[in-house]
Amino acid sequence: MVERRKPVKTPGDALISGQPNDDFTLPATLWYGAVRLFTSAMIAAERKDRHKQEQDLLAALFLGFAFFEASLNQAAFGHAEAHRAALPQPEVDVLEEKETTIDEQGNIIRRARYYPLEARFSFVCQFLAGKEFDRSTPLWNKLKEARQLRDTWVHPKPPFDTWSLTPDQVREVLVTLHQVNVELSRMMGLDPPLWLVEFDELFERLRRGKE
Repeated sequence: MVERRKPVKTPGDALISGQPNDDFTLPATLWYGAVRLFTSAMIAAERKDRHKQEQDLLAALFLGFAFFEASLNQAAFGHAEAHRAALPQPEVDVLEEKETTIDEQGNIIRRARYYPLEARFSFVCQFLAGKEFDRSTPLWNKLKEARQLRDTWVHPKPPFDTWSLTPDQVREVLVTLHQVNVELSRMMGLDPPLWLVEFDELFERLRRGKE
């Protein structure tokens, strides 16, 4: 018999950094880095440097998802640390990407467990905002398409076609990841962080050498 329930909502706020060696600015650094690499790819295209364009587009795609997952994990781990005593164990496990079970001798063990991106993101949305991310929207479909594109390039399989990754695809991924973060803030009743500059604005700043 399968039991199913919604995650509990977080009991309150959480510090985004609770460790002395925790660089809480990493999500911002990764976001700026992803757009900076995309900008570099566009400049390389103008200079007919195809190899640099290809490499920068791929790096921008990867860094974009690093930004997205760093933002997600920063919130998840921060809330798990702040509210551990008040949360059911399943919530703590998913927030920290762990699994609590037993071994053959009956000892309780806790081990790493990696959840599909969309599933864990949906969980974190419900945990933080107390409501589900709307899966009927174009934005949700774009997030799935972005993740599928990322997976294609993280696990490339022959025949290899490096030029199948286009600037339009990477731009769409970065815009989508930004919009998903903004929407999660809206669902929580918060303004997006000031550093989360919209893609086109940041791209133009970088093109003009303002960042």
